[in-house]
Amino acid sequence: MLTNQSFKILSLLRPSLLIGFAYLQISTGYSQSTTTRIDILAEEFWPYSFSSDESNIPQGVFVDFAMELLDAAGLDYDLHMLPWPRVMRRATSDANQLVITVIRSADREDLFHWVGEVADVTHALYGLDTLNPVPKTLADARAMSVATVVDDVASVYLEQNGFTNLTRTSDHLRGLELLTRGRVDLYPGNSLLIEYQCVQVPRGCDYLNLVLPLSELEQDLYFALSLGTAEEVVDSIRNQFTALIENGRLDTLQRTFLESQSSDAMPD
Repeated sequence: MLTNQSFKILSLLRPSLLIGFAYLQISTGYSQSTTTRIDILAEEFWPYSFSSDESNIPQGVFVDFAMELLDAAGLDYDLHMLPWPRVMRRATSDANQLVITVIRSADREDLFHWVGEVADVTHALYGLDTLNPVPKTLADARAMSVATVVDDVASVYLEQNGFTNLTRTSDHLRGLELLTRGRVDLYPGNSLLIEYQCVQVPRGCDYLNLVLPLSELEQDLYFALSLGTAEEVVDSIRNQFTALIENGRLDTLQRTFLESQSSDAMPD
């Protein structure tokens, strides 16, 4: 940015030098007031990131948290709801991309600046409280009917472990509904979604039991920044992330959303 003092100095120079200096300022795009703009990249992952209308504008618990995070860091941002392959393509090729969320794994460790963990995700087989006998091991559960979601990580895991009596559905809520209606014996829910799903089924989940943990499917979900993002920007976002987490802001957003869903599900 050219200050008043800069113009006083430049006025003493020849016109050709003045023009050249001004061109240099424009062509390089340098400005002391330039601010970084972050792209928030989200996929359909209700209720944490989703779009519910034709505008395709992302919303949800993690989206709200991401916006508050960047506001706290003093950064401008744009929201994008994209299929997962496009999220990964942009996040691994462009600078200033904030992914919400991505599983942190060994093969991805060097692909991102990891901002912070937003959730531990565990999976388990759930059954009604009337289930008898109750399986104690995966081997015990193989003979039972299970509702699974096509291509879901739990579905793949069960198939790899010899489960064949699977009723495949298109989404998690449908799988839970099959269980609550007594159409199947078990449903592989995950800790991140099960509480929200329970407010959407007619009877709730008071009668639901966690039957068998699937400990091998434990996952950590993170916010992550693309590698091309400037170090000072990464540090600022990480610091604000830590502050918001310690203040319980993410927990508050999740609780508020759950309460709103419970209210909507209540009869008039």
